[in-house]
Amino acid sequence: MTVSECQVKHPRIDDAILKYSDLTPNNTAIRFENGVVTFADLYKRVNALAFYLYTTGVGPGKFVTVLLDPSEDVVVAMLAIFRVGAIYTPLDPLHPDSQIVDRAQEILPSITITQSRHRERVEALDLPSVFVDEMKDVEVPGVWRLDSQQSDPACVFFTSGSTGKAKGVLGSYEALSAAIIEPSEYLGVSSSDTLNSIARYAWSISMLELLGALVQGGSTLILDRQKALDLDWLSNMAGECTAFHCPPALLKNLAEYIDREKKYEIFFRVKLVWYGGDVFDYAAIDLLQKVFPNARVATAYGTTEIFGLSHCYFYPRQNDLKKVLIGKPVGSIKQKILDEKGAEISVDDVGEIYMGGPRVALEYYGNPMATKNKFVFLNGERYFATGDFARLDQDGNLEYLQRTDDQVKVRGIRVSLGEVNDYIKEYVTVKESVVLTKENSAGTNEIHAFIVFWPSAGGRVSDLRKYLYSVLPDYMVPATLTELDTFPYTENFKINRKALISEVLQKSNSVIAHFSHPASIIAGLWVQAGNVVASSERDNFFEVGGNSISAIALASLMSSELGVRVQVADIYRNPSLELQVELVSKENTLQGKPSHEEEVRGSFAQVGLFFREIFDKRDSSITCTRYIIRDEGFDDDLVRKSLAALMERYKTLRTTIKPSKGSLKLSLTETPSTEEVLLERVAGVWCVSEDAGANRIVKRDYKFNLANGPLLAAFCFRLDSGAELMQLSAHHIAADDNSTGRIAKDFVKIYDALSRSSGLELSPIKNEYSEFLEDQRKRFEAGLYDGRAKIIGERLIEHLSNSTADPLISAVENGAGVVSVSFRLSDKKNCAVTFVDVVASMSWALHGNFSRNKFVFCVHVALRKDTDQDPQVGMFVNLVPVFISVSPDLAYCAHVKQVRQAFEEAMSDSDVPYELIIRSQEDLRRLGRFPFDGFINELRFDDEYLPGYKSVVIPRTLSTDTGEISLSVIRSNSGVELKLESPSFQKGKEVLSKVITEIAEKLPAQAADA
Repeated sequence: MTVSECQVKHPRIDDAILKYSDLTPNNTAIRFENGVVTFADLYKRVNALAFYLYTTGVGPGKFVTVLLDPSEDVVVAMLAIFRVGAIYTPLDPLHPDSQIVDRAQEILPSITITQSRHRERVEALDLPSVFVDEMKDVEVPGVWRLDSQQSDPACVFFTSGSTGKAKGVLGSYEALSAAIIEPSEYLGVSSSDTLNSIARYAWSISMLELLGALVQGGSTLILDRQKALDLDWLSNMAGECTAFHCPPALLKNLAEYIDREKKYEIFFRVKLVWYGGDVFDYAAIDLLQKVFPNARVATAYGTTEIFGLSHCYFYPRQNDLKKVLIGKPVGSIKQKILDEKGAEISVDDVGEIYMGGPRVALEYYGNPMATKNKFVFLNGERYFATGDFARLDQDGNLEYLQRTDDQVKVRGIRVSLGEVNDYIKEYVTVKESVVLTKENSAGTNEIHAFIVFWPSAGGRVSDLRKYLYSVLPDYMVPATLTELDTFPYTENFKINRKALISEVLQKSNSVIAHFSHPASIIAGLWVQAGNVVASSERDNFFEVGGNSISAIALASLMSSELGVRVQVADIYRNPSLELQVELVSKENTLQGKPSHEEEVRGSFAQVGLFFREIFDKRDSSITCTRYIIRDEGFDDDLVRKSLAALMERYKTLRTTIKPSKGSLKLSLTETPSTEEVLLERVAGVWCVSEDAGANRIVKRDYKFNLANGPLLAAFCFRLDSGAELMQLSAHHIAADDNSTGRIAKDFVKIYDALSRSSGLELSPIKNEYSEFLEDQRKRFEAGLYDGRAKIIGERLIEHLSNSTADPLISAVENGAGVVSVSFRLSDKKNCAVTFVDVVASMSWALHGNFSRNKFVFCVHVALRKDTDQDPQVGMFVNLVPVFISVSPDLAYCAHVKQVRQAFEEAMSDSDVPYELIIRSQEDLRRLGRFPFDGFINELRFDDEYLPGYKSVVIPRTLSTDTGEISLSVIRSNSGVELKLESPSFQKGKEVLSKVITEIAEKLPAQAADA
């Protein structure tokens, strides 16, 4: 049995290091700038900080965030946290405040360890803190150490997420110790060694740099990352190390500098050089061995999910090897290399790297879906699916072949970007090259290559292109070959591939050195929204670092800073700087001062709801509701006053609705008196439990008088517990579901203030609903919706013919009754279930049960978002069609990616009114609705009220038309529930029960009671 096949127990990492305070107390542990910290000094500082943490209640299971600039303080903070068995959570001081706050809110740290230079910042961010540099001379008697279990969480590192949201990788104390001790031993680090630290502390590899020598009784040399860009300074620092680790791009620049300056003697002392994070070519390995004449040179590989180095390969000095290897598993790491069918590969075959053993992360913190997707069980053991591909050689070493997305389809043919790059590198005048892929305007992949030629070789792009056509099929020859003097690098010294993608957009245009005045303003907002930097007015926001989250922030900033109404869909439609300048110019032309008239024209959604209610001859209005329980009951007089105050605050609740020239005329009325407020006490004693039978509360329907108003009503129920329940109902024309949640929150605040005779503070109304209506009207009159509505309508007509010939539900039993099934996902308040998750899982399940592979789903999308700082009440919801295809050949994860792309495409047109799309096509006009297969809606009842008030969910039924299935994602304080409904059809209950179970299995939630 090899070491990697057995489980080795290690001491806790703080014990492994601090023992040297007894064994070699006067030896140097850490050097930074001109300062030296001995092992005795280190123990004293760690013990004092650990005592302080203990007195504040920090212990096992508690998160402690660390916000520190490079210095010995980082090691002191890290070891003190481990000393009390808590969870080390590094944050990067260079990151924006918003990101630091987001991550702190995600983990809710007990305290933040920082330096006094950051005092104003942490106070502004409201982070309870201790300033470690101010405790430098504090000495505490005794030994302050708390026990912890091997399986207890020890650290969390945030790594990039595919949607822009970082994932918190949570690791155990067992994993942490193994991740430091095992690689340190494998690399041959000893007590006589000095190892440098250069990585950012928010990255997991920093732990091995900082602690890898300390666990052997050696010393750590901490480097200033900014100074490291000075190659002369860096070469002197590297020369003071015996073991040197460096990001590959910076290491390569350093080696070329030493070779150019012929300063080989400076590195005579270095015995070990290793790098990871990117792959060198074999020529660069030769160069490293030349400039580090006495060092072993190694390539390392690892991921955050196993907390650093997992594989390593030492290159022999004399070899004819023409490939770069990452070697074999280190220490207790278990390895499987699997092909696309999940079978272990043979020698010389290619497969995906899976890693198991005690170093595998516990989870992605608070992200069960991502955890389930990436941490899998193989033969009963837990493995991490890296997404990286490698080839296994006959000696058992791995040749790294880039990530999964190295494999792309071009013109329907699978192409390896690595193979294309290999051919480019073989060309005699090419020094370096990078190959990327990018979708063109038609939505198909194109290959783009970036070249650095040898300075004196006379390389030309035209010659290289001729060569590639001679050795490659035409579909593998890059669409563009861009010559560069040098590659751009990220802050972590890796090749900046996003910047290279932006070069594609700029290739035929000169770079704009100085933007025009409006462009410079918007470029500044890009930086504020997500640190997205534009170098040209043609730069695409999403190609140079923007994502869906920063797009939301950008739309908000443009609206507030430029005085125009910009929606997220506008950013997707106008992603470049120049298009956004045109957008702002057009909006300024369209928008005058907001309308303050007491009569406005209704939105298209309001028009649709009005005529639906009229023509359907409904006995009750279409409403949105919230339910509030108060143990002490409700006073009718105070309820009436509260409702009147709400209608004074939100004008949409006191409007009258009348048809006018094919549209609606909304007229503002006076706030109703307390006698005119709609309040009804429902007779009887009621229950909210599911098994209450006839006395269980059901939604109270009401028929509003649209011509006279008001459009808000309340119903009070006496409960069997003695408490009372208040149902607040707003007509859907006046308020959507999100807005009704805002109404309920404000109702509680107003009622509570009145009942206590206390003061009341509500956030001011920044944007009236009438401004939204005026904005939509002006956009419509300017023709901004016409073209897009027609295109969407044409796609729906194409689907209509398919759904008519093959309806999803083909055997409706006379339209009588509704089939309804439910599934509770989790007892947790929040689950990571998004619309993309739901659409993906629903289409997958429907394909399997109804043998259809093309679907149109209707999703509810809010065009304005209500927040506590910017309260919004109105009818902002639009119905958006999402066109989905299901390919049986795709793995589910690939299907989710495809659905995400379809959803983002739909979101770019989310502001096009539903009714205009129907009007654009005669067949849709006659049908009177979208030809949906499924309707997906998210209902939120997880409102947090003041103490003494709580929200509750009362079931309701959604209406569905022939052939459609409705799926509701119901969020409440008791968890997340799925509800599937359809018109009655043969074996409906059986079929829908199977479908909802399959949907739930694909969603990111722990299975619960069906």
